[in-house]
Amino acid sequence: MPSYETSEPTTLPTQRAAGCPFDPPAGLAELREERPLARMTYPDGHVGWLATGYSTVRSVMGDPRFSSRYELLHYPFPGGPEGPLPPAPVGDMTGMDAPEHTRFRRLLTGRFTVRRMRRLADRAAEITVEHLLDARPPQEQRSAVRIAAGVCPASAVTVTEHGSSPAS
Repeated sequence: MPSYETSEPTTLPTQRAAGCPFDPPAGLAELREERPLARMTYPDGHVGWLATGYSTVRSVMGDPRFSSRYELLHYPFPGGPEGPLPPAPVGDMTGMDAPEHTRFRRLLTGRFTVRRMRRLADRAAEITVEHLLDARPPQEQRSAVRIAAGVCPASAVTVTEHGSSPAS
């Protein structure tokens, strides 16, 4: 990975074009093209890194100079946790670095195969129906099915015992 330590820190581009609030800021695309790994000054004054683009993020995620450990996280935006964070709770691999993360991932990889996940799809659909539909009054169930159709894979959203389907 190239060294970017001498580059001037930038600020996070937040200015969005009028029209669609979901389009990323144009300045972010420019940064991705010019400096895919850039030093950045966060709103609280802390200097850190901004990684943009798939290959750059993949490189950062595999580089031991960067960490996923919660207790090392600096949350520089208002409204974030105050003070140091505790280590990842037992079972939460997202807050671990190698070699611990690698050891757990190897132990669990066989439990999350494509074939096994396909076998669990029906149960995932049942749980979705239980939580989205059964807790709602009948007049709201059709809209809940439409919501589920938008956020759940189409193969997991099936006709329910309530008589509604995503298409109706």
